[in-house]
Amino acid sequence: MVGIPLQLIAAAAERTKREHTLREVSEKHAIKDYQGVRINGKGAYFIIKNALLWTIMG
Repeated sequence: MVGIPLQLIAAAAERTKREHTLREVSEKHAIKDYQGVRINGKGAYFIIKNALLWTIMG
């Protein structure tokens, strides 16, 4: 998914949920059990389940 604009990797119906999740990760620095629908570089949909998301502190 490298090179794809971030707003295009989530299905339109999932974008609000994705933005909320990214805000939560930013506040908590990590969340677990994330689930969402994404779009790959060829336009195919796939599901992410039970993922751990975290921030990279610099």
